[in-house]
Amino acid sequence: MQIGITNPLRTFLRWKALPPNEECDLLWCWDAHRVQLDGRVMLVLCNAANRFCCVTAMRAADWKNLSKTCIDLIQRGMLASGFSRDAVDEYLQGRDQCSFERTHGRKAVGCMNAAIDYLMILDCERSSQFQRRMTLVVNDDTCHCATRQGYGYPRTWMAEDLRVAGIEPFAMGAGKQDRGTHSGTREPTCVQCDPSDNDENARSPSMRFPADKCTRCGRAPRVFVGRVPYCLSCYNAKVEDTLGLPHFSDDGLALVAFDENGKAVEFAVERLVGPNLTSWTAREIPDSKGDKRYVGLEVGMYSELDDDPQEAFNKLWDKVQVVLSKPSTHVFTLPTNLPPYTRKDTYANNSGWGRLDVDDFGVPCIVVDGMRYTADEFFNLFSSYEGFELHWTLKDRGLGIDDSAPKDQ
Repeated sequence: MQIGITNPLRTFLRWKALPPNEECDLLWCWDAHRVQLDGRVMLVLCNAANRFCCVTAMRAADWKNLSKTCIDLIQRGMLASGFSRDAVDEYLQGRDQCSFERTHGRKAVGCMNAAIDYLMILDCERSSQFQRRMTLVVNDDTCHCATRQGYGYPRTWMAEDLRVAGIEPFAMGAGKQDRGTHSGTREPTCVQCDPSDNDENARSPSMRFPADKCTRCGRAPRVFVGRVPYCLSCYNAKVEDTLGLPHFSDDGLALVAFDENGKAVEFAVERLVGPNLTSWTAREIPDSKGDKRYVGLEVGMYSELDDDPQEAFNKLWDKVQVVLSKPSTHVFTLPTNLPPYTRKDTYANNSGWGRLDVDDFGVPCIVVDGMRYTADEFFNLFSSYEGFELHWTLKDRGLGIDDSAPKDQ
């Protein structure tokens, strides 16, 4: 088995310069890198042909016997991903020792770096050395690989390469219907939900994804995973399947709250399931006939993956109600009967809160009480405070509302 050692790993191991790679089928070639993930030192092995990855935490003794560590990691990673014991044994047959050489080209290393970037946001399993969950998630990610054009799944590519090599990757009877059902994950396999299962051409490595519609259902995309477009519902379903979470229908989520004057305000709710948390965002639906600069309020919060979605939705409603009941009172309009030389149309308090945003053209702006201001417009509100000191605090929108900020002064 050929193992390409990255320069940072070679420096850590205090090895001399490594020899160039020998000619070999890339299916039996891997690249290795040492990286710190979630506070633990990890070894990541990435197959040079298909970007199939295996991840394990490392102890000091493991670096001294790196050949055995790599073989054991490949075996555990393939078994955890649903490949049969016979297929893994045949793949490793006669390759129980590793030869350490240089990495297998820029494309293969670039794909490994992209996989590591994705692993950075995942939590490690503290009670286990082999990182089963990380291995499963990264191999069900939509991505590129060095030997193919377009997008696909590393686990699917590994299965294809094994078949080309004459190795049946799955046990008898574990055919296409078992794709993605390993270890609690449930990859959709119907034609309607997963276009990659439509036919053999759709599963080919050269498949392309249009950027103007979801690759699964055809609706408007909201999330791009390695340039592959998904609507929120399909993306959430994909992540829930990967993590083994129950499905929650989030189509058409909305809520109605009441402002300090008792007026009903309608919000559209978006839910985004991440590897570690679920993000909830309530966006006010502004009046189409009102001021075009008014883009509405936006309230966000986070919930744990195992939290009840209905309870999280109720907490979001409570937070929206708090925001509506205590506006920032940041910007005021002055009476029109003041002398022109003393009057500005608006002025700002010396404290308040809002959010950073971008306009329809991608230009940064500031939104206060739902009203959008350009940078010049916003700073002109403070022209009467020239010479004063400026202090600012940036807070994640998922945190609570600061009770001290929106005070009328």
